[in-house]
Amino acid sequence: MQINNITQRHQKAFTLIELLVVVSIIALLVSILLPALNRARRQTKEMICGTNLHSLFNVVNIYATEHEDKFPELHESPVVEGRISDINERTSPYWAQGDWRKYLADEYGLVREALYSPTNPKWNNDTFYFGELAGDPDLTKRHEYGTQPHMVLGYTYYGSQMYGAALQNFLDSFINPPVAELHKPVFPRKLSDKARFDFVWTDINRQRPYNSAVNNWITPGDESRRWGSNHLYEAGGWPTGSHVANRDGSVTWTVGDDIERHVYALGTMYFW
Repeated sequence: MQINNITQRHQKAFTLIELLVVVSIIALLVSILLPALNRARRQTKEMICGTNLHSLFNVVNIYATEHEDKFPELHESPVVEGRISDINERTSPYWAQGDWRKYLADEYGLVREALYSPTNPKWNNDTFYFGELAGDPDLTKRHEYGTQPHMVLGYTYYGSQMYGAALQNFLDSFINPPVAELHKPVFPRKLSDKARFDFVWTDINRQRPYNSAVNNWITPGDESRRWGSNHLYEAGGWPTGSHVANRDGSVTWTVGDDIERHVYALGTMYFW
């Protein structure tokens, strides 16, 4: 009877070779499925990124319908007259006067996550979102107008008149527009404008400091939080693409090979 029990236990057990075969099959399946899962996860985040840009366009679209067709000036406070950002912030189209943080949330229900791409989480940090208030122990200031410093957005906004004027000369140094388009604004500043570049928002795509011989998508010395493209997935690489929120409300995708430099300002090159 004891011999039969031992025999049964041996018959039910896996041999070492069988275990190795099973482990090998599992490893093979993981190696096949993991890249596909990573691609699916990235594609989902890219879809959310495009949705964010659509939401941002809807906000400036609604704002324009309520303000004589004009897109908002993000370097100016929406509620405190005369409160503006300094000149450096006014020529950086991904910076905004800090009161917009509360205004976008209160008036349009735009949460923090909508201001940053999930594919570039390094930009969604307290220093960028809260500016100088990030380290202030008085948290009530974050919910008051008039106390807000600047904020850094995770998308590039071209609907401001200041941005259009400040970047105009830099733009023309890289682009030779036809005479028939010289009268057009560079970017639409109103819903009714027909501009040379007929979009309002894009993904972050900037090299800083710009060097034609080096792809400085990652700011040297600030690698921990400044990846200068929302769809850059490896250091030293090139963005896989970029979303563009057009004046007509559509959001389109530009593949990486078609992303080109366009505007140079204050040591920074902007691409779309």
